[in-house]
Amino acid sequence: MNEIVWILPVIFMFHDLEEIVFMERWIQRLNKEQSFFIHHPKISTKVLNSFKGFRTDSFAFSVSIIYVVLIFCTLLAYFYKFYLLWFSIFCVFTIHLFIHCFQAIILKSYIPALVTSIICIPICIFIIKIVSSYINYNALSITISILITSLVSIVFLIMLSKFRKKFNSKI
Repeated sequence: MNEIVWILPVIFMFHDLEEIVFMERWIQRLNKEQSFFIHHPKISTKVLNSFKGFRTDSFAFSVSIIYVVLIFCTLLAYFYKFYLLWFSIFCVFTIHLFIHCFQAIILKSYIPALVTSIICIPICIFIIKIVSSYINYNALSITISILITSLVSIVFLIMLSKFRKKFNSKI
């Protein structure tokens, strides 16, 4: 089990590198494509407003902060056998991969992180199956932990987004 915990930072970085590399170019393409605005008027405004002033360097910095948190949680699991937090983060990350796939389906086009999401989903499901049979937590504990981790993640991502926008405006 201790060796499996290191898969989270590896898969996370594999997945987020695709986002880091392709996000800015994808946003620029969206700004130029009129068909996106015609087919998705409500979504296009929200998407483009959320990425207004997007810069790869500030996004990569945000990803690195998340990565440090994941490493810290992985170290807790590795050294102190505290697997519930790690497992809930891994499950939330897996849900995140599915969300990317649904985003691509809704938009009917490629989005950054789609390819790595498709690659990582089967791996993550396999690991969830293995780990869930190994850890001794009941379904209620796991569910509550995943819900709390989801809420904390959303708040953390909102804070990072605000930080990223302030960082971009200062440069």
